[in-house]
Amino acid sequence: MPGVQTVYDWAFKYEDFSVAIVRARDQGFDAIAQKALEIADERGEDPQSRRVMVDTRLKLLAKWCPKRYGDKIEVEQTGQQIVTVVIGGE
Repeated sequence: MPGVQTVYDWAFKYEDFSVAIVRARDQGFDAIAQKALEIADERGEDPQSRRVMVDTRLKLLAKWCPKRYGDKIEVEQTGQQIVTVVIGGE
């Protein structure tokens, strides 16, 4: 198995390898989302454990791929107001 840095170097150097990595990540995200649905539908574990497992997967998906799995935020402005929006600031 190549090291992590080697894979990053290959992705930077070879465009088709980089595209394959993006495609694989997208498929991986979809697999995680599918697994979250399966866990939610299971009846073997207690409901609280299932909720934690599903929520963890959904939160990771929202961080890793916010365009597809994050919450949609719409901002509408009318008039001459100046609005500053800070998301995730501490």
